[in-house]
Amino acid sequence: GVGGFIFGDDAVPKEVLEEKSMVFEFGSTGFFGYSATGPKTVMWWSTCQADNVPSERKISTDELVKQLKERHGSWKDPVVREIIQREDLISQIYPVWTTPELPHWGKDGLVLVGDAAHALQPTSGQGSSQAFEDAKCFSLLLSRFLKAHKEQGENVSLESAIEWSIKAQYEIRKPRV
Repeated sequence: GVGGFIFGDDAVPKEVLEEKSMVFEFGSTGFFGYSATGPKTVMWWSTCQADNVPSERKISTDELVKQLKERHGSWKDPVVREIIQREDLISQIYPVWTTPELPHWGKDGLVLVGDAAHALQPTSGQGSSQAFEDAKCFSLLLSRFLKAHKEQGENVSLESAIEWSIKAQYEIRKPRV
């Protein structure tokens, strides 16, 4: 991903400033977003798939504009096209890696939740939310397993209840995340 800021009296589209909105656009060649950070400043960001991260995190504006034009130059949004035409782009590369799917989210009493278990793209804005859902789900399962066995007069170890909860959480939460 790359992103940056544009400054100037004409930097912020009127509708974005008036509506206090963030614009997110997805296309076959990547993702682009922009928003006002003040009356004269726009922040923007773009992500796309790449096999390798450049060795230098800063790239020349010319190279950046070339890549952005290749990726987003034919998009219909005039603001996207205007942003990538500007010569005053301040940019930085922000690599985002996709983690492989894990076969489980816990073992031997260790429980992974949120991004540790199933990292989502940062553009989804779901990292904290999924961690909260995981924690709530796990605590409900653990409570249920301990209570059910106690009611049946069985002496269940905490370790067993944790392992059952880990397995059940994976089965319940995996389809959602």
